Amino acid sequence: MSQSVKSLAKSVLHYSGLLHGFRFLNRHGVRVLMYHRFDENTDVLREQCRHLQRYYQPVSLGAIGEWIHSGKKLPDNAVAITVDDGYRDFLTNGHPVFSDYDLPVMVYLVTDFLDGKLWLWWNQIEYAFEHTALRGPVAIPVEGVQVKLDTAEERSQSGRQIAIALTKLSNAERVRLLALIPQLLQVEVPTEPPAELAPIKWEEVRSLYQAGVDFGCHTRTHPILSSISDLNQLEEEITGSKLRLEEELGKPSTHFCYPNGQLSDFNAQTLALLNRHGFRTAVTTEPGINVRGTEPFLIRRLAVDPALPLDYFERLLSGAFRS
Repeated sequence: MSQSVKSLAKSVLHYSGLLHGFRFLNRHGVRVLMYHRFDENTDVLREQCRHLQRYYQPVSLGAIGEWIHSGKKLPDNAVAITVDDGYRDFLTNGHPVFSDYDLPVMVYLVTDFLDGKLWLWWNQIEYAFEHTALRGPVAIPVEGVQVKLDTAEERSQSGRQIAIALTKLSNAERVRLLALIPQLLQVEVPTEPPAELAPIKWEEVRSLYQAGVDFGCHTRTHPILSSISDLNQLEEEITGSKLRLEEELGKPSTHFCYPNGQLSDFNAQTLALLNRHGFRTAVTTEPGINVRGTEPFLIRRLAVDPALPLDYFERLLSGAFRS
C-alpha cells in the first residue's frame, strides 16, 4: 500500500467517526499509558490530556489492581498514566500538566538513581558517544554493532545500537562493557548526570506524593532482570528498591515496573519474587489494551510521549492500532 493511500485511510478513520466505534468496541478494556521524558514545550501533552479528559475515564494503578484481583468494576474506557525511571523533568514539565487536568499518575523509580549512586546506564552510553573526540570506525566488542563516529548522527546511532545490544547480554557483561566503552572512546563520564538527565529528588517525591502522585518500584539500578543469574542479586534489585521507596514514603510499595519490560526481560524467578514480597501489579512494555483476565504481573502498556502527534495518539488509545 502506498504512503498516500495509507494517509488517506488514516484520515478516513480519524474523521469519519470510526474512532468512536473502536472506543465503543474496546470500552471494557483498560489502557495503561507509558511515558518517560517531558520537554519544556507541553502544548501537545496538553492536547493529549484534553483528549483523555473528554473520551476516557482516568483511574489509578491501585484501582486496576483491584479490578484484576477482586473483579472490582472499572468505568468504561478506563485509562491509567505511568511514567518510568524518575527523571526530574516529570516534576518540572510533566506533573504541572497532568495536575491541571486532574489526571492521576504512577511514577516508577530507579532508587539508586535517586540516591545519587548512579545515573541511568543508557544515558552514560549516549554521553560517551556524544563527547568522544575520536572519528572513524572504533573497535568496541559488542557483537552485531559497527561503530562509526564521523558525524553526529553516526555517533548518536552507534550509541543507540550499543545500548540496545547491551540489553541482550548478561548483567555482568553489561556492567563490564559499561565501564569499558568510555575508555575505548577516550571519554570520562562524570559521576553525576548533566542537569537535563538528573533524577527527581526524594524530598520532591514526598511532596508529589502528598499532592496525589503515586510511586512504584523500577529496581535499584535498572538491569535486565532475566540476565541476572545470582538469585540474591535479583532479589536485591527488587526488594532493595521496594524497601527504599517504603522508607521514603512511609507506606507499602506494591506496584512494580520491569526494566525494558519485554517478556524476555523477566522470568519465573522474577514473578515468584514479586508475589513473595507482596506486589499487587507489575507493568510490561508489551503493547495492547488489558482485558478481563489479565495477569496482575503482565499488564500491557501503550508507549506514548509528549510530542506524539495527536491523531496517532487518538487512534492508538481507541484500539484501532495496538502499537
